[in-house]
Amino acid sequence: MLDNLKKEFEQNTDITFIDISLDKDSDRWRHFINKNNPKGIQLISMDESKTRALFEISGIPKHLIVNSKREFSEIYGSELAKIILIDSAMTNNYIHKKLEVTENKKTDQ
Repeated sequence: MLDNLKKEFEQNTDITFIDISLDKDSDRWRHFINKNNPKGIQLISMDESKTRALFEISGIPKHLIVNSKREFSEIYGSELAKIILIDSAMTNNYIHKKLEVTENKKTDQ
């Protein structure tokens, strides 16, 4: 799923995949990275609770789409991601619509 998406967009220099591990065992994480050599940027969180709060992670995996303005939104499913990542305007529209819904929920409370 994610690996297929990474492969499909590997020639697109406007898209960068970043994986952030919440694994507490950094040696195990490094072993996985060295063995599997996943595409994209590989990071490990040094503060799981801060990372979870910052990106509103309640479960894993969680997929976020981020635009050039560092605005982000959760995205569900690789098929939807494939459609949205094709065009940067579509990516921005998706993020802004999701941000509007989130803001509306906050003001309704």
